[in-house]
Amino acid sequence: MHRINLLSLTVPIKHNATVPIKRTAPSSTLQIVKKMENPKGNPLLAAIKQFADNPQKLQEELKKLVNEGQEKLCGYLVDMLALKDKNTAEHMRGAARIATKFAKEIGLSPQKTEEIRVAALVHDIGKIFTPLNVLNKPGKLNEAERAIMAEHAPLGKKFLKQLGLTKINKTFDNASELAEKHHFSIDKLHLTKKRTVEEEVLELSDVFNALTKRRSYHKPQTPKEALRIMKNIQKVQRAWSPEFFEKFTKFVEKTYCKK
Repeated sequence: MHRINLLSLTVPIKHNATVPIKRTAPSSTLQIVKKMENPKGNPLLAAIKQFADNPQKLQEELKKLVNEGQEKLCGYLVDMLALKDKNTAEHMRGAARIATKFAKEIGLSPQKTEEIRVAALVHDIGKIFTPLNVLNKPGKLNEAERAIMAEHAPLGKKFLKQLGLTKINKTFDNASELAEKHHFSIDKLHLTKKRTVEEEVLELSDVFNALTKRRSYHKPQTPKEALRIMKNIQKVQRAWSPEFFEKFTKFVEKTYCKK
């Protein structure tokens, strides 16, 4: 049977591209972010704009922001992405709400739950570096455009690392690893590596939220329809561990399908 690339659930794909798009991944993500406008005075963006060329001073400013609390720092990151694309920023917030509820439902520790929540809040932060004509294209992406879109996961990790958050905050370090892998479905790994619970919580929450929200390339699905689509994917290619997917199915049916 035809195998479905899970990235296609959040990224529209059109095969047989005829016009390639040249794209060079940035060597310094900070230099790109530095050029962003800061109309609302985002403290994190302000620090990057002022100290992108001074790593030591930037670290000092970041530590001050970390001391304000992870919630505020996550908010600054999401708000930065919202300056470029509000829909994607809202998707990250939505995925975080779902992932947090599900993590608690299956009894994960407060620490693991927080790591998943933070990972969900930053999992698409790399889309800051995705061209808007690709990010918000109303039709399907060709293969070249899809390759550009697929860069957002590793670029997100790279940005958090170059920013210095992964060094000064263990939760962000673990979250960056989860965020990088949020499109690594089992079929992509060729069954050579068992998924962690945290990875599956994030990916399932990401896919479910993406299906239920309006995007430039598809209308929002109802929770029941989104779950039906995910069940079809699971039936075709077992993208997630059967036992874990069953837990997610029951969670969605209880939490979102009875409203």
